[in-house]
Amino acid sequence: MIPFTTLRFSNSPSQEWGLQITRRVPRINEEAHWSPIPQRYGNFRMSLAGTLKGLENIHQGRNLNVKPFMSAGITQSRGADGHMQTVQSLGRLKDYDGGADIKYSITPSLTLDGTYRTDFAQVEADQQQVNLTRFNLFFPEKRDFFLENTGTFTFGPGGNLVPFFSRRIGLSAAGTPIPIIGGARMTGQVNRYDVGFIAMKTDNLGLTPSNNFLVGRIKRNFLRNSYIGTLMTSRDSTVSGDYNRVYGTDAHLQFFQKLEFDSYVLGSTTPGRSGRNQARRFETGWRDEEFLVTTEYNEVEPNFNPEVGFIRRRNMKQYSGEFTYKPLIRRSESIRNLTFGNQFDYFAGSGSGKIETRTNETTLGVIFETNASINFIINQTFDRLAEPLRIPSGNPHVAIPQGDYKFENYTGNFTTNQRRKIAGNGAYSWGDFYNGDHKQVAAGLTVKPNYHLTMNLTYDRNRVELTNGAFTTKLIGAKFIYGFTPRAFVNAFIQYNADTHLVSSNIRFNWTHHPLSDLYIVYNDTRNTLTHEARERAFIIKLTNLFKF
Repeated sequence: MIPFTTLRFSNSPSQEWGLQITRRVPRINEEAHWSPIPQRYGNFRMSLAGTLKGLENIHQGRNLNVKPFMSAGITQSRGADGHMQTVQSLGRLKDYDGGADIKYSITPSLTLDGTYRTDFAQVEADQQQVNLTRFNLFFPEKRDFFLENTGTFTFGPGGNLVPFFSRRIGLSAAGTPIPIIGGARMTGQVNRYDVGFIAMKTDNLGLTPSNNFLVGRIKRNFLRNSYIGTLMTSRDSTVSGDYNRVYGTDAHLQFFQKLEFDSYVLGSTTPGRSGRNQARRFETGWRDEEFLVTTEYNEVEPNFNPEVGFIRRRNMKQYSGEFTYKPLIRRSESIRNLTFGNQFDYFAGSGSGKIETRTNETTLGVIFETNASINFIINQTFDRLAEPLRIPSGNPHVAIPQGDYKFENYTGNFTTNQRRKIAGNGAYSWGDFYNGDHKQVAAGLTVKPNYHLTMNLTYDRNRVELTNGAFTTKLIGAKFIYGFTPRAFVNAFIQYNADTHLVSSNIRFNWTHHPLSDLYIVYNDTRNTLTHEARERAFIIKLTNLFKF
């Protein structure tokens, strides 16, 4: 018989309730009975809380978790000669892989994670995007090792510059995986300090040499929601003289829960790029239920180079302001707020000081009690092109000549109640675009018919007509998640890009055979819709098992 213990919630000697625990607990010598707690005694009535008795000699162990993994699979890719080539095979011992992750609790609030031959075969594919600008696109991190405790390494309010972007470790600029030999991460709290350190080493891949990455982050918390901190990132490759350093400090001050100040100063060191190598930002704002007022100054000097970070726009000065008024409609049972907003951005060259881009955005909208919303947006833009712009990015057929352009476009969008079984969102934009016109339709639909199944469909279409050409882009995505049990589910993500004529599938089955121990079966496939030929495909099996000490 499995022993159990008694949980006594005693407000008086004559009244107690017991809870049977079905998990074996050492040295429990008391019998138990179960009586439901009366409904009038809520979980948050601390005045009615009792004393837990009967648990003795409970130890949390060494706080050491070791999770080894093994993976194998078949990977094929179409070569330049048009034939499918086997990159990985189940028939070759060298194609089998393995490694381990380790987690050790140094203190209750400080954790050390280690990883060897890190593998991300089970990670979901990136959602494709269409780039109609001359700036970089941002793809969010999806790998578990880097997502855990990611908030520790957040620096500044974000936006144009992210000085540490974990996708720079183990991924190329095109998103191709680069083998990670191993590394370690320590995150947590020491007194009133938030600390985080990462050390990773990647292997060489083709012309990309092996690299060592170091990231350090410390924040000192004070007052209620304020802090001051510092950040350092470093990249060193096996090639002599190939390195990059970024270092800086940031601060967030909050008063009255409404008045905020954010600022940072960063510098970088890169061989051959000395002088004018800083980035600065200062932002202040007032935020409450009805008002939002912010002003911002942001500068990135020409030689500032965050190679372990993300930067959208280089060599610029930005002046921004936003004013939004959201009056509460207290007498309405369906409408929560109205929205009246205006946002202004002015970009100039950091060195020249000449205007490059100016935008003015006006928003009118309604927010309902269900969190559904409707908005109408007017955007006025001035943009100066110093060189021809090819769009979509790299398109050899359509180019916008250099020069000054003024254009205006309009957007209407809506979002329904996301808590319902069927929820959706949509947007339609139309107006001028440089020397032509642009129309965009974007829509999303989420269906949750029961607790087993979730379906999400997305559609994005752009039609651009310019004086020297026209083009249409389409992105269609479908994501399905079905849970057979709480421990077994399948996830399918299918995307179609009409611009590249490619359809990609990422299908993953996950079975948790023991707590925090999983079996993954993954199938990836990319096909050309014109030739109906597979471009690449992979079938991967990965097994992990957690050992606690």
